[in-house]
Parts: sequence; structure tokens; C-alpha cells
Amino acid sequence: MQTKQKNKLKIDTQLFVDQYSNDISYLIEECFSADVLDQLANKTGFVFRCRKLTGSGFINTLMFSGYSKMKTSLPDYTGDLAKNFGIAISRESLAAG
Repeated sequence: MQTKQKNKLKIDTQLFVDQYSNDISYLIEECFSADVLDQLANKTGFVFRCRKLTGSGFINTLMFSGYSKMKTSLPDYTGDLAKNFGIAISRESLAAG
């Protein structure tokens, strides 16, 4: 009986990085700039008044905090905001969004 082999797509990661790093860098800078994220936060209603927590601070904390995403608690996020952005808010404030 023959064993089935999974189709494996080989990707030359170095070639990929060399070819697309400038494009990816540009997209990240454009789409994830603080101005764009803050505008989206206002447009979607996440931020509807002047407040301590900005859209960019919130997204950066969600995406780049060192915590395991499955086990992260609100106190973990508020601690990260305080440490990395100087934003001191309560977990209740974060939960209220």
C-alpha cells in the first residue's frame, strides 16, 4: 500500500524577503501608522471622546504584547499599556471600551 504524501510547497524564505520586504514594510507603515489607527478608532466608535487609550495604543498592545493571547487577562493588558505607553487605566475602563 502506498502512503500518501502531503503536497509541500517549498518557499525560499530569503528570496521572498528579498523580493517583498520593501512592499511589506510600506504596507505596514501605511496601514498601521498611529494616525491611521487612531482615525479608524474614531470612525468605528471605539474612541468617541478624548481619552487616555488611543486606537494605536490598543492595537499595539493586542498585537505586540509578549503575553500568550489565549491566556491574557485585562490586568495583563492594562499593565502592558502602562509600561509601554504610559497609559494608566483600570481593567474596567478597558472592558468598557
